[in-house]
Formats: sequence, structure tokens, C-alpha cells
Amino acid sequence: MRGHVHLLLAEALEAGQKEKHISLAPNYARIIEQTKLALAYGVAPSVDLYRRWGESLEALDRPREAMDVYQKAVALGKDVPPDVQRRVIELELTQGETSAAEVSIAKYLKSAKLSKIDRAWALIVKSRALIKRDEVADAIPLLEEALKLDEAPVSQGIARYWIGYCTWKQGKLEEAERILRVARDQLKISHPLDADAAYALGQVLQQKNTPKEAGSFYQSVITTHPESRIAPLAKLRRGLCRISMDEDEAALSDLHDVVKELTSKKNRESLTNEAVEGLRYGSKLLAAKKNYQGALEALIDEQTLTPDPPAEFFARLANVFEHRADQLESTIASAANAEEKAKLNDQVIKLRVQAGDAYAALSAGLTLADDRGQGDATWKAVESYDRAGATLQSIAAMEKFIADRPDDPTHARCIAAAGTGVPSYRSVRQGHQETSVQPVPASAKPGGDQVRSAAGASLHGQRS
Repeated sequence: MRGHVHLLLAEALEAGQKEKHISLAPNYARIIEQTKLALAYGVAPSVDLYRRWGESLEALDRPREAMDVYQKAVALGKDVPPDVQRRVIELELTQGETSAAEVSIAKYLKSAKLSKIDRAWALIVKSRALIKRDEVADAIPLLEEALKLDEAPVSQGIARYWIGYCTWKQGKLEEAERILRVARDQLKISHPLDADAAYALGQVLQQKNTPKEAGSFYQSVITTHPESRIAPLAKLRRGLCRISMDEDEAALSDLHDVVKELTSKKNRESLTNEAVEGLRYGSKLLAAKKNYQGALEALIDEQTLTPDPPAEFFARLANVFEHRADQLESTIASAANAEEKAKLNDQVIKLRVQAGDAYAALSAGLTLADDRGQGDATWKAVESYDRAGATLQSIAAMEKFIADRPDDPTHARCIAAAGTGVPSYRSVRQGHQETSVQPVPASAKPGGDQVRSAAGASLHGQRS
């Protein structure tokens, strides 16, 4: 009896929300709580019970738990309505369970009671599973069949969006643009997939090198679908379009905003890889325009999303630090006064030390992967430190290389550094009263992780 009371409370909460046209998180949480209590007190599970529980979990943005609950409903194997089966399939796809989704779709399509509309939906979803495996050529015939089965404008728009997407992936930009524009006309702004269609159109137009028009579609996503999953990526790509249009300040503002959102909101992890790729491209564009300070800011954003980046990140970082140092150094002679010259000189020294830190981090990252690359990075670090007059860091970089590779044949280069013209070793070995190099303080001889942290700290110091 007590279990049925809890079940009735869950049903009443659901009915109350529907009657009042409200959707409150505390109510969904209570529905889940009351449902669990009902089961705990012996109420027999039913499809409707699991449906209500799953919908509540979805409303609380807990999709994986919702998928598990819906699967329990389907497992009951009796009178499972198509909408519940659909939710299982949709969630399996969105959670990356592509194989499970294909099994569920095949089972769904075997039902003799499916209407043309239900069959069209299943064909579209089946095509999405193929698209996730990059089998776009096999997906298009299924989508074309779905177009014939369901003539409703919205259903036509959904199918055409995916046909346009597949066509774009096949490299047919003109045809993809035409199909996606038609899809948007049929979907209308009120449909969630309109955001994806606008985003895809932006990417097509970006590839066609029309950044202004591409940016207008990203703007559409940002303004009409601000809560959509891809809204942050639309802002990122708008930023890239702005770089192409020489609107660097506005572009960097977009990039910074995206990183703030991805690091502050839940369930944005799936966007990180694409965001990092976009930031990497943005820093490349800015550096190509000789906006090295802007490129450094984009690199800061990239490392914010990937606190432990791969070694190649530090190669790019060091290169930008070096170019920015050279750029500032070239302006010293024309500075207005001695104070301004001194200020610029200090900035150049700091940038060269930061370039050395980045090369040292690159060397640490290549310790086990690339012997020659590690050695080259070490000597680039030494050269950067020497140009900055950072003697201790220069010696530390060489001693760390010797410690990391005790059998390396290039050690002779370190021992005979005075003869190679490396200022730091020459000054320490020849210019001091001591006949041997004094021990370098531990603080100047960091390990691999410490070196990478130091390079990151140098980078983040740029923004302040």
C-alpha cells in the first residue's frame, strides 16, 4: 500500500506540471525520489513508471541515467509505445552507443505496426548511425526514402538537413549549401535542428572563403538558439571569421567567451576537442598576420582547455614568443625616449625567457619520444635564455639534458659550450674565478612536469 502512495505522488507531480505548463527541476527530482520509493516498497515496474522516471532524468540533464531507465522499460517487452523506443534510440546515439542504437533501430523497424511516419523517423535515425561511422554515401539513400514516406514540412526539413550534411562531407559545397538552405526554410527557427543547419551552412561558407556570410549564420545560431549544444562552437567560428575579416579584437573576445563557457558549464566536455582545434587554427591565423600578441592570447585559451597539452603545443608557443620578441625588439630604436626604450627592452627579455621556457617544456615532452628533437629543443631553449641573459636557466637546461640522456653523444657540446659561443657557459667557465661550474640552484633545475608548468605560467602571465 505504501508503495502505491509514492507512485501516486509521482503521477500527481507529473500531471500537475503538465496541467500548469511548468517544468521545474525540484518537481522532477521529487518524481524520481517518489518513483524509487515506490519500487523499494514493492510496486511492480511498468513501462509508464520507467517512462516518467526517464523523462525526469532527461529534464535534469542526466541523459545516460535516462537511457538506462528507458532501456529497462523496453526490456519489459510488452506494449512499449513507439515514443519510449524512440527515446532509447535517440539517447543511445547521443551518448555514443552507436552499435546499441543500430540494434534498437533494427528491432524497431521489424514492427509490423509502424506507420509510414514512424518508419521515416527510423530511417533518418539509422542514417545518423551510419553518419557517425563516416558512411555518408550509405546514409543518403535511407534519407531519400524517408523523404518519400513523410511529407510533413518539418520531417522533410530534418531529412534534408542530414542529406545536406552528407553532401557537405562529400565535398560538394554548392549542392550542400542549396540543400541546407531549403532544410532551414522547412524546419523554421522554432525547431532545434535549425541551429545545426545554420551551423553547417556557416562551415560550408567558411570553406568557400566567404567569412562575412559564414559569420551571419553563426550569428543566427548565437541569437536564435543560445542554449543549443553548438552555440559555443558557433561563437568560436564567428571569432575565426572575424579574424579573416581583420576584426581581431572582436575575434579574441569571442574566443575568450567560448573558453569561459566551456570551463564553467556542465556537460560541455564533448565540445572541447573541436574548440581546441578551432583555437589552434585561430592562433595560426593571427600569427600569419603578425598579430603575435593575439596569437599568444589564443594559445592561452587553448592551454586553458588542455592544461597538459602535447609537446607540439610548446613548439608553437615558443615560435610565437620568439616572433613577438623580435617584433618588439625592432621598435626599440624608434622609441620616443629612454624610459620607453628600457620598457620595451624589459618586455623583449621577458619574452625570450618565456620562449626558452617553452622550448624547455618541448624538450621535456620529447624525452622518451624523439632523441634528436629533444636535443634540438634543448639548444633552442639555451639560445633563447642566452639572448635574454638568463644564465642560470641556460645552464639548467643543459644539465637537465645531460641528466635525462646520460649516454647521449652530444654531451661534448655541453662540456665544450665555451667553444661553441654559448655566452652562458663561456661566462661561467671562463669569466669567473671558479675553475668549474658551480651547482645550479634546485629552483633553476625543474623536472619535466615543472618545466611544462613554468611554460604555462609564462604564457598565462601574458594576459595580465
